[in-house]
Amino acid sequence: NTTTTAYLGSGVKLTGGSLKVTASGSDDNYAETTAGSGGVISGASASPTTINTSTVTAEIRNGVSDIDLSTRGSGDVEIAADHTATFNSAVKSNAAGFLSGAGADSDHTITSNVTAGVGDNVSLTGRDIEITANNFISKPPLPGDAPNLEGSAKALVGIAGSFSDTVLALNTNVDIGAADITVKGTPSNDPVLQMHAYNQIDVAEKVAFTAGGLGAGARVDTNIHAFTDVARVSIAGDADPNGAASIVAPGAVVMSARGSGDMDISASAEANGGVGVVVGISEIDIRPLNEVVIGQNVNILAVGDIWLSAGRSGDFESDWYEMESRIDSFSSAVIPVDDID
Repeated sequence: NTTTTAYLGSGVKLTGGSLKVTASGSDDNYAETTAGSGGVISGASASPTTINTSTVTAEIRNGVSDIDLSTRGSGDVEIAADHTATFNSAVKSNAAGFLSGAGADSDHTITSNVTAGVGDNVSLTGRDIEITANNFISKPPLPGDAPNLEGSAKALVGIAGSFSDTVLALNTNVDIGAADITVKGTPSNDPVLQMHAYNQIDVAEKVAFTAGGLGAGARVDTNIHAFTDVARVSIAGDADPNGAASIVAPGAVVMSARGSGDMDISASAEANGGVGVVVGISEIDIRPLNEVVIGQNVNILAVGDIWLSAGRSGDFESDWYEMESRIDSFSSAVIPVDDID
């Protein structure tokens, strides 16, 4: 578990030419297991697991603070939080004998919380202000496109099975409290105040299991779930005990909550012999929630455009998600049976 925080505390009075408050985290977890057995009755099992919980925060905290970066220098203000969670696993499980069974079970649980924000009672002035929260999930293919789970069971009665579960939870937020945010400069339609929350999920899983014998069975169950996939920009309104936020800009104000992903499950199961049974489930289920939430009585005054976008760009291009979930079943048994979902 990791926590990364960058912040300005309450009661800060700051005058300068620019300001950066950035927090960046990166975690890389890898598990590898090999199991093998032989004999009259044999069994082999392997169960690698990775668990990662991370919190990354970049913020100007609640409290009476007066920060002015507009009097000299570039006047740039950047408040940025980002995290990358990389994980992977490799499993080999083989068994041979009169009665044999081989199994592999891999579990990955990733929880990533990323927040960039400006708290209550903060006065922030600059010439160009950008507040961003980015969350990246990465499970790349193994080198040489090798399977993540691989195994076999060969015997008079051989049973092989693999179970893979990847559970993801992303909470990515740009939070603006009851703050006064002012951008100074020449009137234009240039984006001078930007707030972006973004999630990206790239996960690849490859499975290959074989069973052989007079009676042979192979099962592969592989799931990728992201039931929590939140990207949100929120501006505090009257419901906040400290009142509503105020935003003033001489150019365009841009707020976006977006996401994208590339997820692929490639599974194969093979059962050979007298009676060969192949069963399996392959499922990808992600539920993006992209929101730009403007509270009641928030004041936003912009000389340029005000762009609010969720799930698409300001040019109306939808976010892209590419998903493929596949099981290839094969049996050269005298009596082949399969049940694939």
